[in-house]
Amino acid sequence: MPLWRSGLDAGVLAVDHQRILAVLAEHHREGGSGLICRQIAAAMGLELTPARIEGVVRSRARRPAERGWLVKERSGAYRLAPGPAAAS
Repeated sequence: MPLWRSGLDAGVLAVDHQRILAVLAEHHREGGSGLICRQIAAAMGLELTPARIEGVVRSRARRPAERGWLVKERSGAYRLAPGPAAAS
């Protein structure tokens, strides 16, 4: 996964990462702040089981947060980083 930089589109990311960013972008456009993994999983239409929340959402949200696409808040919620948020 590439580090986020100006002009880089979410299309370079794996499909699951794109889906997480799309959920957070929609939430951002609606004026929301961060979402916890359970809320992201629900918005993605996933079963709200620990395996789905941990395996699909939390494990796949970490890397975009490390690479500047997302910000992980102290509360554990994720939101778009300032650069990707401006592009959404």
